[in-house]
Amino acid sequence: SSLYPQNTLPAFSGATKYGFEAFELDIHTTKDGKWVVIHNDTVDDMTDSEGKVADCTLEELKSMTIDNGNGIKNHPDLRMPTLRESLDVCKEWDITPVIEIKNCDTAYLPDLKAILDEYGLSDTAAIISFTKEYLEIYRELDKDIEILYLSHVPTKEDIDWCAEHDFGINFNHKCLYKCFSAIKYARE
Repeated sequence: SSLYPQNTLPAFSGATKYGFEAFELDIHTTKDGKWVVIHNDTVDDMTDSEGKVADCTLEELKSMTIDNGNGIKNHPDLRMPTLRESLDVCKEWDITPVIEIKNCDTAYLPDLKAILDEYGLSDTAAIISFTKEYLEIYRELDKDIEILYLSHVPTKEDIDWCAEHDFGINFNHKCLYKCFSAIKYARE
């Protein structure tokens, strides 16, 4: 995202030029149940429009132009990618997707699994989220995929919950000094 608008096809393709083996993409469901890639819950910061992603159809989102982000001047008429378009880049370049479920209607989580299975990525992809409910539901759908719970400052309860569900845990490195006891607990 330092060279390309974040969560866009140019950013994902750009990652391949620098030898990255994986990239993170943030996903949301649309009003009509499609998966799109954008960081925020709203389109306000990245596009020429306003509103919540969840309140828009895929067609409405595709009509918006991404007009913000590093290197945007090199990408006129840039559109919000779908999950499938992003996974096409993964398949083309043999890149591992690290998929952060940001905001979704949980009814569409089985569709997410079906898409990853269709692309043959369930064995290599990782699912991450700050929302425990999404991760619990996804674990029921896929017993083997790598899942990580995102925590700002992990607690012992978070670590126990992750162990119970066979999840990894990730936390903000800036909070390291607040996490020493949790790290020690996790190692034990």
